[in-house]
Amino acid sequence: MFNVLEKKKPLVVSIAVLAIVISFASILQQCKSNSPKVNMPPFQALGQVMAEETGKLLQNKGQIVLVTIDTKQFKMPTMDAQISSFKKALQKQGITVTVSEALKHEELNFGGPSMGFAGELFLKIIEKHPRVSAIVSFVGAPTLSDDQIANLQTDIPKVIA
Repeated sequence: MFNVLEKKKPLVVSIAVLAIVISFASILQQCKSNSPKVNMPPFQALGQVMAEETGKLLQNKGQIVLVTIDTKQFKMPTMDAQISSFKKALQKQGITVTVSEALKHEELNFGGPSMGFAGELFLKIIEKHPRVSAIVSFVGAPTLSDDQIANLQTDIPKVIA
C-alpha cells in the first residue's frame, strides 16, 4: 500500500500547486477589480482654479516655481491630475513654470497642526530661483520659524499654497 501512495505523490503535489496558483490568481483579480475608483474631475478642477487664481495674482504674466510631491516612488494619480490640469490652464494665461521642485515624502510635514514643507527648503528654493514671480505649492505652505521670517528679504516671490 505504501508503494501506491508513493506513485501518486507527484500527482497530489501537482494538484496542490495548481490549486495554490489558481487561488493566488483569483485573489489578485479580485484586488484589481475591487480597488476604489477615484473621481478625478474634482482634482482636475482644483488644478485649474489654482492656475486661474495664480493668473489673477500675477496679472497673467511671469514665471513660477512649482512645488509638488515626488510621485515617482509612490504613485499619486490625484496629485498628477491636479498638476497636469494646473499646467494646462496656466499655459493659456501666458505664465510659465520655470522649474518644478518635487519634494520627497520625508521632506514634508504631514502631522500636527500644520501641513507643508520645511522653512529651510523654502529658503533654498528662493535662493535658487530669486527672479521668479511666484512659488506655487501643491504640498502646503512652508513652515517658517520666527527667525526665518525675520531674516526674509522684502522682495521675495509671492507664495501660493
